[in-house]
Amino acid sequence: MKRRYVVIVAPVLIALFYSLTGCAATGPPSEEQRNAFRAAKTVWVSISLYEPEGADPIFPFENVSQRLLSYAGLTIVGDASACDLTMEIRATLKAVSASYSSEGHGTSHHYYSGAYVSGAISLRSASGIVYRKAFDGYEYPPAFLYGGGSSSPSGAPFYKALTMKGSFLPTMMLLLGEIYGPNFLIAALGDNDGWVRMNAVEALVKIGDASAVEPLIAALRNKEVVVRENAAEALGKIGDARAVEPLIAALGDNDGWVRVNAAEALGKIGDARAVEPLIAALGDNAWWLRRNAVEALGKIGDVRAVEPLIAALGHNDGGVRENAAEALGKIGDARAVEPLIVALGNKDVVVREKAAEALGKIGDARAVEPLIAALEDKTWFVRRNAAEALGKIGGARAVEPLIAALGDEDSLVKREARGALSEITGKRFGMDQAKWSKWWDKNKDTFKIKKEKSSE
Repeated sequence: MKRRYVVIVAPVLIALFYSLTGCAATGPPSEEQRNAFRAAKTVWVSISLYEPEGADPIFPFENVSQRLLSYAGLTIVGDASACDLTMEIRATLKAVSASYSSEGHGTSHHYYSGAYVSGAISLRSASGIVYRKAFDGYEYPPAFLYGGGSSSPSGAPFYKALTMKGSFLPTMMLLLGEIYGPNFLIAALGDNDGWVRMNAVEALVKIGDASAVEPLIAALRNKEVVVRENAAEALGKIGDARAVEPLIAALGDNDGWVRVNAAEALGKIGDARAVEPLIAALGDNAWWLRRNAVEALGKIGDVRAVEPLIAALGHNDGGVRENAAEALGKIGDARAVEPLIVALGNKDVVVREKAAEALGKIGDARAVEPLIAALEDKTWFVRRNAAEALGKIGGARAVEPLIAALGDEDSLVKREARGALSEITGKRFGMDQAKWSKWWDKNKDTFKIKKEKSSE
């Protein structure tokens, strides 16, 4: 593989390259381009980099390129005159620095904590057909550094910048995926680099080709666990109903993470065929699967899940309890009201938070008194959700407690109380507790509530 280090001024180089090769493609390749590239058996790769001195190797361009091209069925050759296809990668890498102050010392340190990359990837067939995509990525310097940073440009986070959305790796995956189709990307799902696998999933979703669904379904039976895991994730993001039954079957995979991804995917697709299998998955021994199954049932919204989700409110796994409360709110069945009222007293603060939110979504007046009591919860986000829920349910009984909540120590609780009061009464007195109290004392006996939901 040829590797050239370009040390002239980078912007001049890139501008010259653009002027010679034309603009980058904004859409997928044409059939003529696809056919020309697919006919190739061998490829020669040229990599031209402008990078900070002493920063080699910043990113394994050669290794990654070779692996990806091999997934497309191409053989790498070292002689440009003996190849069917040429790939040219040109990239400029710039270290970005920032100043950081040492806490308690008042001294400032200059670190290279950000990175910018830009460039283009070109394919050229022996007959002169060209397809090209530009890329760029920027990893911003963080506001805080933990454990120090690099005082040398070589320590800048180039790897992150090259793997982020729109940068080198996603662009390479998308370019090859558009040419060689879903089978190339499915092969990349088994790569040993997590960034490659993640970008293969994203490319499959971005291409959005229905032809990817069947190969992905087949990949659910691949002998490599990592391929099965990522195939399930991709099918969920694509959302094609053809994947429902195979994903249901994947709930029985012997690998826990395949089952987890299958459950999440079924929730995203939202097909009711998955309800009973997901209910069965609530008893799985993989804790993350139980949580994902509960969440998926909430997304699907089928009332068959209500009783199992009510039972899940008492699960010994806090994550299951939390997701169950949230799921019951999404389904909105009145059978969940009393169990959710009980959950307002759960020792798990997130369960209380989700229960308050769910009761607001269901909108049953039986929850008013318990939610008023929750305005006194020791945790601010439970109080916030209780105030918001009271605004959604309505009712004169909530007005005075919400006026009192305008004096809460937390600003977000006060904001939700103000919003709830305006929602119930139609009045706008802002955060002025005295004005609300004065108005309510004068009008509470005659005021007609704007909105009040009754229990069913």
